[in-house]
Amino acid sequence: MPFPTSIAEATVLHNGVRMPWLGLGVWKTQNGQETVDAVTAAIRNGYRAIDTAAIYKTKRA
Repeated sequence: MPFPTSIAEATVLHNGVRMPWLGLGVWKTQNGQETVDAVTAAIRNGYRAIDTAAIYKTKRA
């Protein structure tokens, strides 16, 4: 499959769930306003996948 050309493009997983090809990762953001601003901007611009993990320590934001 070619690289996605739209933030809205998704693939269908084997269990039938649609998963966006592109998403925002918050690994290197600072917990707090930087993360809030990044996630807010991403959602406003059409992102529907936000990559988070407990080890990032950004959950509160």
